[in-house]
Amino acid sequence: MKAVILAAGRGIRMNHRTTIIPKCLLDINGKTIIEKQLLHLKRHGIKDIFLVLGHQYDKVLMKLHEIKVRHVNILFNNDYAVTNNMFSLFKTKEWVKGNSFVLLNGDAVVENKLFDMIVNSKSSACPYDSENFNPEELKVLIKDKLAYKIMPKITGPENSNGSTIGVFKFSAQASTLFFDDMEKTIVKQKKLNEWFEHSLTNIFPKTKFKPLDIKGLKWIEIDDPNDLSLARGMFE
Repeated sequence: MKAVILAAGRGIRMNHRTTIIPKCLLDINGKTIIEKQLLHLKRHGIKDIFLVLGHQYDKVLMKLHEIKVRHVNILFNNDYAVTNNMFSLFKTKEWVKGNSFVLLNGDAVVENKLFDMIVNSKSSACPYDSENFNPEELKVLIKDKLAYKIMPKITGPENSNGSTIGVFKFSAQASTLFFDDMEKTIVKQKKLNEWFEHSLTNIFPKTKFKPLDIKGLKWIEIDDPNDLSLARGMFE
Protein backbone atom coordinates (compact mmCIF):
# COMPACT_ATOMS: atom_id res chain seq x y z
CA MET A 1 0.00 0.00 0.00
CA LYS A 2 1.12 3.54 -0.79
CA ALA A 3 0.29 6.88 0.82
CA VAL A 4 -0.17 10.41 -0.50
CA ILE A 5 -0.04 13.54 1.64
CA LEU A 6 -1.24 16.80 0.08
CA ALA A 7 0.56 19.76 1.65
CA ALA A 8 1.03 22.32 -1.12
CA GLY A 9 -1.62 24.88 -0.18
CA ARG A 10 -1.12 28.27 1.43
CA GLY A 11 -3.63 27.87 4.26
CA ILE A 12 -4.77 31.47 3.92
CA ARG A 13 -7.40 31.19 6.68
CA MET A 14 -4.65 30.65 9.24
CA ASN A 15 -3.80 34.36 8.88
CA HIS A 16 -0.19 35.24 9.78
CA ARG A 17 0.72 31.75 10.97
CA THR A 18 1.11 30.28 7.51
CA THR A 19 2.98 33.23 6.06
CA ILE A 20 5.92 32.02 8.16
CA ILE A 21 5.50 28.24 7.87
CA PRO A 22 3.25 25.92 5.83
CA LYS A 23 0.20 24.50 7.55
CA CYS A 24 1.62 20.98 7.81
CA LEU A 25 4.32 22.35 10.13
CA LEU A 26 1.88 23.76 12.68
CA ASP A 27 2.71 22.40 16.11
CA ILE A 28 0.24 20.22 18.01
CA ASN A 29 1.67 19.91 21.51
CA GLY A 30 5.23 19.14 20.50
CA LYS A 31 4.73 17.48 17.13
CA THR A 32 3.90 18.99 13.76
CA ILE A 33 0.96 17.77 11.69
CA ILE A 34 3.28 16.14 9.16
CA GLU A 35 5.15 14.31 11.93
CA LYS A 36 1.90 12.92 13.29
CA GLN A 37 0.86 11.72 9.84
CA LEU A 38 4.22 10.09 9.15
CA LEU A 39 4.06 8.31 12.50
CA HIS A 40 0.68 6.83 11.55
CA LEU A 41 2.17 5.52 8.31
CA LYS A 42 5.27 4.18 10.06
CA ARG A 43 3.13 2.20 12.53
CA HIS A 44 1.53 0.41 9.59
CA GLY A 45 4.79 -0.17 7.74
CA ILE A 46 3.77 2.08 4.85
CA LYS A 47 7.03 3.30 3.35
CA ASP A 48 6.03 4.21 -0.20
CA ILE A 49 4.94 7.76 0.65
CA PHE A 50 4.41 10.68 -1.73
CA LEU A 51 4.36 14.17 -0.25
CA VAL A 52 3.21 17.00 -2.52
CA LEU A 53 4.60 20.38 -1.50
CA GLY A 54 4.25 23.96 -2.72
CA HIS A 55 3.98 26.89 -0.31
CA GLN A 56 7.11 27.21 1.86
CA TYR A 57 8.32 23.81 0.64
CA ASP A 58 11.89 24.47 1.75
CA LYS A 59 10.83 24.59 5.39
CA VAL A 60 9.13 21.21 5.11
CA LEU A 61 12.29 19.75 3.59
CA MET A 62 14.31 21.19 6.47
CA LYS A 63 11.92 19.59 8.96
CA LEU A 64 12.13 16.20 7.27
CA HIS A 65 15.92 16.43 7.39
CA GLU A 66 15.78 17.44 11.06
CA ILE A 67 13.68 14.42 12.03
CA LYS A 68 15.76 12.15 9.77
CA VAL A 69 12.96 11.11 7.41
CA ARG A 70 14.47 9.60 4.27
CA HIS A 71 11.75 7.37 2.88
CA VAL A 72 9.41 10.07 1.56
CA ASN A 73 9.13 10.86 -2.16
CA ILE A 74 8.82 14.62 -2.66
CA LEU A 75 6.79 16.13 -5.50
CA PHE A 76 6.16 19.81 -6.14
CA ASN A 77 3.11 21.76 -7.23
CA ASN A 78 4.73 24.99 -8.37
CA ASP A 79 1.30 26.32 -9.34
CA TYR A 80 -0.16 25.91 -5.85
CA ALA A 81 -1.36 29.54 -5.74
CA VAL A 82 -3.68 29.12 -8.74
CA THR A 83 -4.64 25.43 -8.56
CA ASN A 84 -6.32 23.18 -6.02
CA ASN A 85 -5.75 19.83 -4.35
CA MET A 86 -6.80 17.76 -7.38
CA PHE A 87 -3.92 19.26 -9.34
CA SER A 88 -1.52 18.42 -6.51
CA LEU A 89 -2.80 14.85 -6.26
CA PHE A 90 -2.55 14.34 -10.02
CA LYS A 91 1.20 14.95 -9.72
CA THR A 92 1.46 11.47 -8.17
CA LYS A 93 -0.27 9.66 -11.04
CA GLU A 94 2.86 8.02 -12.47
CA TRP A 95 3.60 6.23 -9.20
CA VAL A 96 0.23 5.79 -7.49
CA LYS A 97 -2.36 5.05 -10.18
CA GLY A 98 -3.44 1.42 -10.08
CA ASN A 99 -2.15 0.88 -6.55
CA SER A 100 -4.04 0.84 -3.29
CA PHE A 101 -3.25 3.93 -1.25
CA VAL A 102 -4.21 6.11 1.68
CA LEU A 103 -4.85 9.78 0.92
CA LEU A 104 -4.34 12.42 3.60
CA ASN A 105 -4.97 16.13 3.41
CA GLY A 106 -1.97 17.88 4.92
CA ASP A 107 -4.09 19.51 7.63
CA ALA A 108 -5.83 16.36 8.91
CA VAL A 109 -5.06 15.21 12.46
CA VAL A 110 -6.59 11.92 13.64
CA GLU A 111 -6.12 9.55 16.55
CA ASN A 112 -4.42 6.18 16.15
CA LYS A 113 -7.57 4.07 16.44
CA LEU A 114 -9.27 6.04 13.69
CA PHE A 115 -6.32 5.75 11.33
CA ASP A 116 -6.13 2.02 12.05
CA MET A 117 -9.78 1.62 11.01
CA ILE A 118 -9.07 3.28 7.67
CA VAL A 119 -5.91 1.36 6.81
CA ASN A 120 -7.37 -1.97 7.94
CA SER A 121 -10.51 -1.59 5.83
CA LYS A 122 -10.67 -4.42 3.30
CA SER A 123 -12.16 -2.14 0.67
CA SER A 124 -11.99 1.49 -0.36
CA ALA A 125 -13.08 3.60 2.59
CA CYS A 126 -14.77 6.96 3.03
CA PRO A 127 -14.58 7.85 6.74
CA TYR A 128 -17.23 10.22 8.06
CA ASP A 129 -18.50 11.51 11.38
CA SER A 130 -22.26 11.05 11.74
CA GLU A 131 -22.32 13.43 14.71
CA ASN A 132 -20.48 16.27 12.97
CA PHE A 133 -22.17 18.71 10.60
CA ASN A 134 -19.64 21.53 10.91
CA PRO A 135 -20.31 23.98 8.04
CA GLU A 136 -16.56 24.07 7.37
CA GLU A 137 -16.40 20.37 6.42
CA LEU A 138 -17.52 18.58 3.26
CA LYS A 139 -20.28 16.04 3.82
CA VAL A 140 -20.99 12.58 2.45
CA LEU A 141 -24.31 11.11 1.37
CA ILE A 142 -24.72 7.36 1.84
CA LYS A 143 -27.03 5.24 -0.31
CA ASP A 144 -27.55 1.48 -0.08
CA LYS A 145 -24.83 1.30 2.59
CA LEU A 146 -22.18 2.78 0.27
CA ALA A 147 -20.70 6.25 -0.14
CA TYR A 148 -22.79 7.85 -2.87
CA LYS A 149 -21.87 11.52 -3.16
CA ILE A 150 -19.64 14.19 -1.61
CA MET A 151 -21.88 17.08 -0.61
CA PRO A 152 -21.16 20.81 -0.13
CA LYS A 153 -19.96 22.02 3.25
CA ILE A 154 -23.24 23.75 4.08
CA THR A 155 -25.27 20.53 3.66
CA GLY A 156 -27.17 19.60 6.81
CA PRO A 157 -28.26 16.25 8.29
CA GLU A 158 -31.44 16.20 6.21
CA ASN A 159 -29.39 15.73 3.02
CA SER A 160 -26.19 14.04 4.18
CA ASN A 161 -24.89 11.54 6.71
CA GLY A 162 -22.01 13.48 8.26
CA SER A 163 -18.67 15.22 7.69
CA THR A 164 -15.74 13.78 5.80
CA ILE A 165 -12.42 13.97 7.67
CA GLY A 166 -9.76 14.56 5.01
CA VAL A 167 -8.48 10.96 4.92
CA PHE A 168 -9.57 8.25 2.45
CA LYS A 169 -8.48 4.77 1.39
CA PHE A 170 -8.48 3.59 -2.23
CA SER A 171 -8.34 0.06 -3.58
CA ALA A 172 -6.24 -0.57 -6.69
CA GLN A 173 -9.39 -0.52 -8.83
CA ALA A 174 -10.65 2.70 -7.26
CA SER A 175 -7.21 4.25 -7.71
CA THR A 176 -7.30 3.62 -11.46
CA LEU A 177 -10.80 5.06 -11.80
CA PHE A 178 -9.87 8.05 -9.65
CA PHE A 179 -6.79 9.04 -11.63
CA ASP A 180 -8.60 8.49 -14.94
CA ASP A 181 -11.34 10.87 -13.84
CA MET A 182 -8.83 13.46 -12.65
CA GLU A 183 -7.02 13.22 -15.98
CA LYS A 184 -10.28 13.89 -17.80
CA THR A 185 -10.87 16.96 -15.63
CA ILE A 186 -7.35 18.40 -15.75
CA VAL A 187 -5.99 17.37 -19.15
CA LYS A 188 -9.09 17.22 -21.34
CA GLN A 189 -11.34 19.80 -19.69
CA LYS A 190 -8.45 22.08 -18.60
CA LYS A 191 -9.97 22.55 -15.14
CA LEU A 192 -7.01 23.15 -12.85
CA ASN A 193 -8.76 24.52 -9.78
CA GLU A 194 -10.96 21.58 -8.77
CA TRP A 195 -11.04 19.68 -5.48
CA PHE A 196 -10.25 15.96 -5.72
CA GLU A 197 -13.64 15.31 -4.13
CA HIS A 198 -15.14 16.22 -7.52
CA SER A 199 -13.59 13.07 -9.01
CA LEU A 200 -14.37 11.08 -5.89
CA THR A 201 -18.08 11.69 -6.38
CA ASN A 202 -17.74 10.74 -10.05
CA ILE A 203 -16.28 7.31 -9.26
CA PHE A 204 -18.55 6.40 -6.34
CA PRO A 205 -21.14 4.76 -8.68
CA LYS A 206 -18.40 2.74 -10.42
CA THR A 207 -16.74 1.12 -7.40
CA LYS A 208 -17.58 0.39 -3.78
CA PHE A 209 -16.49 2.82 -1.06
CA LYS A 210 -17.33 1.62 2.42
CA PRO A 211 -18.60 4.43 4.67
CA LEU A 212 -16.74 4.25 7.99
CA ASP A 213 -18.59 6.06 10.77
CA ILE A 214 -15.92 7.31 13.15
CA LYS A 215 -18.23 9.14 15.57
CA GLY A 216 -16.74 9.47 19.04
CA LEU A 217 -13.15 9.26 17.79
CA LYS A 218 -10.81 12.24 17.70
CA TRP A 219 -10.14 14.04 14.44
CA ILE A 220 -9.91 17.55 13.05
CA GLU A 221 -8.98 19.34 9.84
CA ILE A 222 -7.14 22.52 10.75
CA ASP A 223 -8.51 25.34 8.61
CA ASP A 224 -8.21 28.36 10.91
CA PRO A 225 -6.74 29.50 14.25
CA ASN A 226 -9.77 28.22 16.16
CA ASP A 227 -9.24 24.73 14.73
CA LEU A 228 -5.61 24.88 15.82
CA SER A 229 -6.66 25.69 19.38
CA LEU A 230 -9.20 22.86 19.32
CA ALA A 231 -6.58 20.43 18.02
CA ARG A 232 -4.17 21.32 20.80
CA GLY A 233 -6.87 20.68 23.37
CA MET A 234 -7.99 17.47 21.69
CA PHE A 235 -4.56 15.88 21.25
CA GLU A 236 -2.87 16.71 24.55
